[in-house]
Amino acid sequence: MDEDSFIDENGYRRKKIQHSNLIHRNIAYEKIYIPNKKLYPLPFSKYQVHHKDKNKLNNNVSNLQLVTREEHEIIHGVNKSNTITELKNSINHLNTIYIPEEEPRREKFNYVDNLITLIGSIFILIGIILIIKGSIIVAGLFFLIAYLIYNYQKNNKT
Repeated sequence: MDEDSFIDENGYRRKKIQHSNLIHRNIAYEKIYIPNKKLYPLPFSKYQVHHKDKNKLNNNVSNLQLVTREEHEIIHGVNKSNTITELKNSINHLNTIYIPEEEPRREKFNYVDNLITLIGSIFILIGIILIIKGSIIVAGLFFLIAYLIYNYQKNNKT
């Protein structure tokens, strides 16, 4: 290893210069890109350098290959753009999954309210019978009681 180079945190050899250029990128630029510029329509900055043997320290020209980001991801079996797209699709899919809402709670069968309603109905029925029999005053009393029961229930519903 040269004294003017070091290995960075990602395992690549770098030159100890002000801008920290990666050595394998410099070699690829000088030995692959410039001599074969007709084969590479994109600017050099759009290419990544692939280490064919996957050894980041082997910077021999025969081990280096210029590829696009997409090609590099395919070579390594990782397509980040697809992964992000798949993640977004998964999130969108979660939004479309049917999650049943909590069943509405049934109100407890309130025996008292039902009994009061029944009693009110009975008072109305008795009032009708009393009218038919001719006891209008007594029938009016039963209707009044039925009316009071109805208002009591109406005002006390929660």
